[in-house]
Amino acid sequence: MSTSRLGFGIVGTGMIAGVIADAIAKSSNATLIAVSGRQIDTAQTFVATRPEVAAVRGHDALLTRADVAAVYVATPTAAKEDIALAAIAAGKHVLIDKPFMDHASLARLTKAAANKRVAFMDATHFVHHPRTAAIKKASAEKIGVPRSLHTAFYFPFSDPGNIRFDVKMEPMGALGTWPGIPCERWSSTFDQQVTSRQPSRFPNETPTPPRSCARQG
Repeated sequence: MSTSRLGFGIVGTGMIAGVIADAIAKSSNATLIAVSGRQIDTAQTFVATRPEVAAVRGHDALLTRADVAAVYVATPTAAKEDIALAAIAAGKHVLIDKPFMDHASLARLTKAAANKRVAFMDATHFVHHPRTAAIKKASAEKIGVPRSLHTAFYFPFSDPGNIRFDVKMEPMGALGTWPGIPCERWSSTFDQQVTSRQPSRFPNETPTPPRSCARQG
């Protein structure tokens, strides 16, 4: 491994962890070193097609590795803060998948990272994507003062066993990951009122518009 490439570890073996692992593999500035799962067999399954990546059991084993400089946390929301704080304490840079438990949790993580002088960032890529900055920069000339902004997004959750229906693990349900949330953040740069229509949390309910973010002038 080249010393110029940032060594990453991933905590979690779900779908989004796979997306990040594939993105790291395409990077010329980073390399995936190890992946941890609560059970070693899930970690081994995850790295089966990634022969250069180590599988470890539990995040503690990941954090003790000297070749891991940064950690991506892709776990249920309820587990994120403890894992991230442990990573920060170990001197690792931290990237955490959205959402956070609450504002107080985010404040604790931000303070801990600042005190330890490590990088800390959320993985809400809609907000941080260069495309969003380009839209905001061009909006004054191309659009003018926005009077109304509407977005909608739908993704079917027909499996009642999906973790997003477990309020202990995911207290925000699916709302914590819905693209409508960045819509509200982007539109908050304007001084109009937000109205937001929420999706149904349960698969047997009649669906409403999944997410609508509107700012009325």
